[in-house]
Amino acid sequence: MIEALKITTSILGLCITTAGIYFVTKQLELNRSAIKIQTRASLYHLSHLTYKLFVDNPQLRPYFYSNKPLPDCSEPDAHSLAHEHRCNRDQVLAAAEMLIDYFEHILHSESFIESDLFTSWVSYFQELYSKSDALKAYVEENHKLCSDKLLDFLKFDPHLSKRNVVAA
Repeated sequence: MIEALKITTSILGLCITTAGIYFVTKQLELNRSAIKIQTRASLYHLSHLTYKLFVDNPQLRPYFYSNKPLPDCSEPDAHSLAHEHRCNRDQVLAAAEMLIDYFEHILHSESFIESDLFTSWVSYFQELYSKSDALKAYVEENHKLCSDKLLDFLKFDPHLSKRNVVAA
């Protein structure tokens, strides 16, 4: 009788443990699904802010989509009001920082994004980076603030950075 009770208790414990593992696994799947949904919403929100940046400041768009060189703010009339309106280097670099941060967020969220969506964002950013002196300048000037993952993606080598090259 005691043996039968021990066996029954062991079987019951095994069933309860198995059910617990099943429910924990289901909860983890639900959590992962919720994280994916939250990540996607966050990325689309950042995407919207990026588009809004260009809608509100159309003068910035050529610096990112048409390879327009960064403004040179070292002109002789650097303190004139006309120069202030013409020379928006800080604004361009601030927009570049926003785009770099946005894409860094995408890179670090890769495991929570569907692969086809991630691939399309990667293609978009590769094209944008290839056409933008502003993005390249931002990374060049601020590579220490960028993650290794982003620098690897951009194939940026800080040892080849213009500022680190010593004249022979």
